[in-house]
Amino acid sequence: MIRRSTPLRQRARALQLAGVTLLAVSAGFVLRGADAVEREVLVPTPQRDVLRGEPLSDVAYTLRTVPERSSFGILSNIAEYHRSYALATLQEGAPILASHVSARALEQNSVVQRIPEGMRAITVRVDAESAVEGWARSGARVDVILVHKKERTMRSTIIASNVEILSAGSSTVPLRADDTTSKAPNTVTLLVSQDVALRIKTAAMLGSLTFALRGSDDSRPVDDQLIDESRLFPADSKPSAEDSIRGVATDADGRSYILKSDSRWLRATPEVARSVSPSAARRARDVDFDEEVP
Repeated sequence: MIRRSTPLRQRARALQLAGVTLLAVSAGFVLRGADAVEREVLVPTPQRDVLRGEPLSDVAYTLRTVPERSSFGILSNIAEYHRSYALATLQEGAPILASHVSARALEQNSVVQRIPEGMRAITVRVDAESAVEGWARSGARVDVILVHKKERTMRSTIIASNVEILSAGSSTVPLRADDTTSKAPNTVTLLVSQDVALRIKTAAMLGSLTFALRGSDDSRPVDDQLIDESRLFPADSKPSAEDSIRGVATDADGRSYILKSDSRWLRATPEVARSVSPSAARRARDVDFDEEVP
């Protein structure tokens, strides 16, 4: 017996087919949603900063999760790198990049590790006086002074300011706050730029080097860079040599004055005034002292 399809049966089949299609589409969305959930992996992170050159075995670690897609190049098993060393400073709580560790220990010392890029370390000879009785030690900061003679005049020049001492007497250990005595080293290693390194080494051949020790919080620039004999002994009423006097004159009250090479009129004793050549006295005879005398 052949059943004929009626409009009612056709409508029922259409609804059934639509339901199956909707179920399949919904299942597809569910599957795609599950795949869209980002996967995470556990990686070790140091519980403190790890310094460059430090062995990883000296540090404790904490596991944390990171997205799997971001884990490329990150250490996942610290046990495999237990005998490795840090090639760069590893930050506390941050994943460790495989490129930042090495199986070989860095062939460096405590001085080399403290030299920033672009800086240099140089060594100079010192004694108890130039090293401030030995208080200029590792970690201290000093001004470097050159004492030498130029054109028959002694002078002191600051050739480097606020310089850090890396080591003193081959020791990088700074003095403790409660130290009351210190032994002066024979040598001191300074942290300077390339330009300052050349200046200090050249200056050492011209005269003697000495240090001026700074306070721990003093980083101010130096005001005076040069002092010579003329600034130690300023001009007074008695000239050091006759050729420094340009003229001599006497006011209405009989007081004597001399004209210095810097164009200043100064009171002078009669003996000094008489020692000036007559030609100089004649050139300065007509002087208005009310205007010229400071």
